[in-house]
Amino acid sequence: RQMFIIDRFKIHAVSHSMGAMACLMYIIYSRLKYRRHYLSSAVLLSPAGYHKTAPFFTAILGPVFNFLLWLFPRIQSIRFPSEFYRLLIAKLMEDVNRNYSLRNLVSYASSKLVGGNVKDNAFVKVHNIAYNIFAGTSVNVYHHFWQIWRAQKFQAFDYGKRKNLEKYGTPHPINFFSHYNKIDIPIYFIMGLQDTLIQPQSVLAHYETLHRVHPKLAHLKSFPKMGHIDFTFWAKQGLLNYIFDVLGKKAANGHPEDQPESTRFGSRVGGREPTHAF
Repeated sequence: RQMFIIDRFKIHAVSHSMGAMACLMYIIYSRLKYRRHYLSSAVLLSPAGYHKTAPFFTAILGPVFNFLLWLFPRIQSIRFPSEFYRLLIAKLMEDVNRNYSLRNLVSYASSKLVGGNVKDNAFVKVHNIAYNIFAGTSVNVYHHFWQIWRAQKFQAFDYGKRKNLEKYGTPHPINFFSHYNKIDIPIYFIMGLQDTLIQPQSVLAHYETLHRVHPKLAHLKSFPKMGHIDFTFWAKQGLLNYIFDVLGKKAANGHPEDQPESTRFGSRVGGREPTHAF
């Protein structure tokens, strides 16, 4: 009965940055392990995973972070130490937004760090952004980014040769670019031409790698005035229209080459499926 319910639905993933990277890794790893991933398509906003370029401060601050994490091995996450400090920073951000000069200064600095338009920046336009952005993350997320950037590959986490053999069956981490032929659903890559965190060249690498092996499954769309956080906190109507247009077409029918894996494997129940995106 559970499989009957699953096969009645088309599931479309919509994800951003590290979430988009995780989506690609999930699809490829599922196929490598001969498991179903249950997705019919994916819309990936400024996907991480490969960083041909990185912000100017990466090479400067990276070694400093590495040294601090080596010096304090008990640190397992990068976050504010308590709710008090998180709310304090959020309050300071609100005060900055009320001051014209400081607001423009923060907007300028933000546009240089993560991209976007100086006069139309999410840090200035979205007044509750500070309350929702400081959640924290595992130090292993930073370690993984550093490994990817240094290796110039879209690869799995490198645990070291011995543990890699246990995890992946090889002494080296999985190079996901080498397995883009395993992707079997349409992928819609979206990039912001003013994104300085994950720059267009890096998104193009994802698209071109998939296009070489599955040209009918690779799609690319660019938005000229969007930075990295504009895709989530300050999504414009044009972006939303494009995403809903893609989801609407997939819900209607889709093309034969875009059929989800459950259909191609002959396990779908007849009839038109409802569509869900997450």
